[in-house]
Amino acid sequence: PLYVEVSGNPFAIPSDQMAKVVYDSIAPTNAAMGNGQGPRLHFAFGPDATNFNLACSAAGTNGRINGTITMVAALCRGTDHALTYLSASVDGVTGPDDPRFREFLRHATVQLFPTQTDETRERQHDMLCVWPSC
Repeated sequence: PLYVEVSGNPFAIPSDQMAKVVYDSIAPTNAAMGNGQGPRLHFAFGPDATNFNLACSAAGTNGRINGTITMVAALCRGTDHALTYLSASVDGVTGPDDPRFREFLRHATVQLFPTQTDETRERQHDMLCVWPSC
């Protein structure tokens, strides 16, 4: 299952609707919605969502600055620090149903999952397993 948290909201829509827009944009086909146990994706929208040390608990804000949507996204395990994280922004999005916004979310999500290389496969037995490769 995929568990997604959303903090902050760049649009004037209810927070539960914003969470659904994010989930529908990034979830693989037929993915089960998780209950918060295990790995999770945390999305924090807003200009104050830039503290990478706290990426898994970053609090978002509402609105945009000069039409720009900013976001911190993190792949988190439980309540630990981020396994991976990123900061991103997009301009010119007209609303939550804008295909550019959904593509922005998809692209960011893909970037959160590290690609395995020959080197990481060789060292995997010495490393902690990183979801979704477990």
